[in-house]
Amino acid sequence: MSGDDKDTRFLLLQVKSKLDAQQQAQLEHLGVEVLQVVPGHTYLCRFDVGELTQVRSLDFVTWANPFMKPRKAARNF
Repeated sequence: MSGDDKDTRFLLLQVKSKLDAQQQAQLEHLGVEVLQVVPGHTYLCRFDVGELTQVRSLDFVTWANPFMKPRKAARNF
């Protein structure tokens, strides 16, 4: 990943329909580990290596973007 992408190891991945075994294997080959299903054919994934370009170019992927965990604001904020 590059730029701000390198600051997170998580990614939200939206696909055209529920992932099948072959699609999941393709993702795993690129270093994507599906962690949790999110509504709307979306998955929270771990992604430690590579460029998102390869993931985004898969024909079943609608979009893939880094997921930044919300940070707590200071109490005096």
